[in-house]
Amino acid sequence: MNKFKESLVNQANGFKGLLPATTEGGSQLEDYRQNKLNTYRQIHDNPKIHHYFHNIVAAIMMAQYETYEFAGINIPYRFKSPQSTKNKLDSRIRKAHIEFDKNQRMHISDMGPIVDIFAMKVISKRRPPVFHSTDPEINALIEERKKNQGFLDQMQQFKGKLVENEYTKPENYVLKYECTKLEYYEKCKELITRLKDLIDPRAVNVINHYNEQLLDIDNRLEVINATGPSSFVDKDDLTDGSLNFFKLLEEYESRFYDKSELAILTKQFLSLFENNEVFKKLGISIKHPENPVEEKRTENGYESNFICIDTLLGTIECQLQTEHQFEYGNYGFAAHSKLEGKAVKLVKIPDNVEDKKLLNKFVQKVREISPKGYSARMDSNEQGRVMIQKFDDYQNYKGLVSQVAKGHPLERLLRVYFSRLYALRHDIFKASEKTMGFNNLDIEEYLSSKEFEDLKQKIKDEKFNIQDFEDLEQ
Repeated sequence: MNKFKESLVNQANGFKGLLPATTEGGSQLEDYRQNKLNTYRQIHDNPKIHHYFHNIVAAIMMAQYETYEFAGINIPYRFKSPQSTKNKLDSRIRKAHIEFDKNQRMHISDMGPIVDIFAMKVISKRRPPVFHSTDPEINALIEERKKNQGFLDQMQQFKGKLVENEYTKPENYVLKYECTKLEYYEKCKELITRLKDLIDPRAVNVINHYNEQLLDIDNRLEVINATGPSSFVDKDDLTDGSLNFFKLLEEYESRFYDKSELAILTKQFLSLFENNEVFKKLGISIKHPENPVEEKRTENGYESNFICIDTLLGTIECQLQTEHQFEYGNYGFAAHSKLEGKAVKLVKIPDNVEDKKLLNKFVQKVREISPKGYSARMDSNEQGRVMIQKFDDYQNYKGLVSQVAKGHPLERLLRVYFSRLYALRHDIFKASEKTMGFNNLDIEEYLSSKEFEDLKQKIKDEKFNIQDFEDLEQ
């Protein structure tokens, strides 16, 4: 066997380098890659496939509200951008094991399907707290929360020594100076120490950040104790951006219900799939019912529960989060700007909006990197009606790029960038945001429609598929 053929049986660490397109093997691999990309492009652009998933989202939303009337949710969801899909496919191919047999037939193994071409998040809205549950797991989390209630009460009472009226913007607080610096920094230390108890131990970067703040507090306390009797707090103490009691308390209050709320939301969501006739007609079910939940907990504090759902078009990804976890993942310590490879380079805004070629080039680039985004919620004006908002190109792009942690250096830059783009949006982007409405009758009508029957037939004929159901051998 020559060196080239021998290299083909090794794991591919980069198909462009290992398998040049001019070789037989390289040509097969490139054809395989292009076929995959063409399939994913159809999914990204096909309105009938989108309509199928809109109905899935609406059915899940209705089932939640019909089963748990006061346990509200919102569902943001999206179709992955073409560029992101391409990047993920190339990454999968690079890591896959690629071999050729004696007849030069290509075999690929260790390469799973891309399950987030379509993906949704189920976000629990803030709801009345639960104080007891017959479920042992939930009740244990509730009891854990109750143990922290007394401490939270103390911290909220202490806040009364620092502000006259808390129900206004923090920058407009009427400050009070009714405690010493020693007491103030000791309370900050208590808050951070208890905050660390609420944080998953896998969030090491968040814990390290709080450890740095504790070290800062210890240094301040050492200075205060060394200079004699402590003076009262002043405005500099209460408005310190690096160490602020109000922000620490707000973070503690936000995290207070996270563990129990996420556990409740997860169990509620799974229960929706029990004997649900509409779900069966739509062809959706939990992929691994015996072990359906995969926890995602990152170093930067990102938290969600992953559940994969089987559909007529393959497996899709669903993330469950509390409202605080969702916001923290978008604009907190776990925002995309802090994740390697997630920050997006800004597309240069056209200098001349009269130049149609420049405008088209800008829009095409934005569409290539931006997911197609939607948001589903219950209609507050009509009971039992789901409202689905379709975002336009401007909002899709802004939603992609602007997931930056508050206080990050990019935040100000993005504000300036998007204020300029917003002013030009009507000249650059022609499409506008739209809203769709769904109720039970809409879904029943869809299930009996020719459109749905045609889609099922095309799936049966393997003309459409969100993933590959073959065994990845060519």
